[in-house]
Amino acid sequence: MQIAVDVRLLEVSGTGSSVYTANLLGGLIMLAPDHRFLLISGSPRTSLPLPVAANVTVVPSDGAALCDERWEQLVLPVELERLAPDVFWSPTLTLPMLKACPSVLTVYDLGFEAHPEYYSPELRRYLGRWVAPSCQVADHLVALSQFGREELCRTYGVAMDKVTVIGGAPGAQFHQLADGSGLGALGERLKVEGLFVLAVGGTARNKNLPGLLSAFGKALEEVGDDWTLVVAGRPGPGVAEAATQVRRLGLHEHVVFAGLVSDGELAQLYRTAGVFAFLSLYEGFGLPPLEAMASGTPVLCSRTASLPEVVGDAAYLVDPTDQAEVAEGLLALMRSTALRRQLSAAGLRRASEFSWERSAQCMLSVLERASGLRPRPRHGGKDRPARVLVSRIGARGDVLQTTPVLRAVRQRWPGAELTYHTSHAHCELLANNPDVDLVQSDSRPIATRDYDVVIDLNRAYEDAPDRAQRHRIELYARRAGVSVTDTSLVLVPTDLEYAQARRIADEHHLGEAGTVVGFGLRAVSVQQRCWFDDRWQGLADSLAGEGMRIVTFGGPGERGLDGPRVTNTMGVADMRVARALMEYCHLVVTVDTGWAHVAASAGKPIVGLFGADSPQCVLPPDGDWVAIRAELPCSPCFCRPCRDRTCMDAITVDKVYRQVLRKVGTLRGDGPAHREVVPT
Repeated sequence: MQIAVDVRLLEVSGTGSSVYTANLLGGLIMLAPDHRFLLISGSPRTSLPLPVAANVTVVPSDGAALCDERWEQLVLPVELERLAPDVFWSPTLTLPMLKACPSVLTVYDLGFEAHPEYYSPELRRYLGRWVAPSCQVADHLVALSQFGREELCRTYGVAMDKVTVIGGAPGAQFHQLADGSGLGALGERLKVEGLFVLAVGGTARNKNLPGLLSAFGKALEEVGDDWTLVVAGRPGPGVAEAATQVRRLGLHEHVVFAGLVSDGELAQLYRTAGVFAFLSLYEGFGLPPLEAMASGTPVLCSRTASLPEVVGDAAYLVDPTDQAEVAEGLLALMRSTALRRQLSAAGLRRASEFSWERSAQCMLSVLERASGLRPRPRHGGKDRPARVLVSRIGARGDVLQTTPVLRAVRQRWPGAELTYHTSHAHCELLANNPDVDLVQSDSRPIATRDYDVVIDLNRAYEDAPDRAQRHRIELYARRAGVSVTDTSLVLVPTDLEYAQARRIADEHHLGEAGTVVGFGLRAVSVQQRCWFDDRWQGLADSLAGEGMRIVTFGGPGERGLDGPRVTNTMGVADMRVARALMEYCHLVVTVDTGWAHVAASAGKPIVGLFGADSPQCVLPPDGDWVAIRAELPCSPCFCRPCRDRTCMDAITVDKVYRQVLRKVGTLRGDGPAHREVVPT
């Protein structure tokens, strides 16, 4: 396969996007020696930071400069037509509108949309004119984080399944720990000795250097004069203001501007620093915190944009706009050797989860799919498949209930690439599932002939002896030809979604609220609730009278409940954030099997309100639940909208209230976990 790449970005050194592109492209070149890479550039081969390899050809093009609209829209399409590659990768945020071949576009972030004040008027105009249409022209998009993916889809209306997340990783030079030798000659040149806080990014506005300087000054007042702040990175327009602020704060003896340093010098600064501070206001990914972690340096990091997703729980997170909180975090790290050691160990573990090899493998798969070629050949057919397709088009509960089967399929064929085919609305349910490699939306046609094994779980209903048994995991397992021993459901939020849940929980003090009960208010398949608002409100009032806190879950258009002990999350927490937020709940009451499955994936006890269908078929067989069942000929609203809406009248507030109290008693140790059907 021939892969054309626009490498103009590599002619600009020292930026996060050029570092990302150089490492990813270098990994691709080494990973795929059978593919030929055509590098379209305005510079000679010797100036490109790439490995020398036989499968690389540099294609010089006059006038190939960054942000040159004339070259991008008039010259580049002609070059691509002449080269006739199988696929074109643009890591420069834009594509030619005249399409000569399939294309993949990398979008690092949408900072120019979110924070236009960080950009010059000319650059804002250029990006504002070309990025959005380029996203529509591209066959596939690459974002660097789940945050970037969601921002891209939300801002430009791009389908989620059109965007793949491919993050960065620390370079090999950063995987070295301090050896006790200090900075040596570099320290003498910079006049730095002893303990220091390192910041990387220079004076770029989004790096929030003024906030760091103010917080460092406050921390220094408490900890003494033993620490220095070293700022490394290309000097930007704000350098004069930064110098003025340093003099005003009286920090001229404690702040060193190192300027642009080499990769070797940067690695030395990382592993020698006592603390690394990264207080950026906006990032599409954020490589520097990972580089510091790989070097064994404890990290103080912003709780904004993609950064919580990247660093996980291995950094001290702060609000970068709250100088008091930043100063408190800095002071804690500067004072406590034990805390620094703890975060250093956590950071090393976190950094080890990222590698350029894995990122390159994922990028190669994206390029091959975009070109129309298969990511990997068949080998061995059904006995040893290379590619397995699992399809389930249904409600969110139906999709979640197949996750134990996916686990069993992965165990049976651990080396196969597993693709899950589902409705567009439910692709996000599998986005972070460890057993799924790719998620394919039903909004696009899928060629089953490209797969060695096709498992159609939509037909599992045909195996059911009656309607009441349709949702059983055993039926899915039988259809897939696997044995399921672990029936736990899987819905995995991202680190960013966990961070969103923590913010909601902290704002409403859920961690200090005693018993917290979640309410899944509505079955998503109907336009009305199956249990009326006044009953939900009555149940909330009764439980609040017992000192419990209520958290409601539902669609963004729903009205919440009233009361000082009620937290409504409609429009604030989507399904995956709700799953993370359920970890603060002690149990969940729901009329909807979908919310029951989300609660089950969080391992929470359930009080379910259902119709005559056997609740065992929709609740986890190994879970902890009570099902209050209305003795009626239909499940509420599963087949058709109820006309009189009286199907759940037999389930009273008092009956649900008593079952919730009973379940809370079980959680407090008054009895064993149990699974029970309670008729009305």
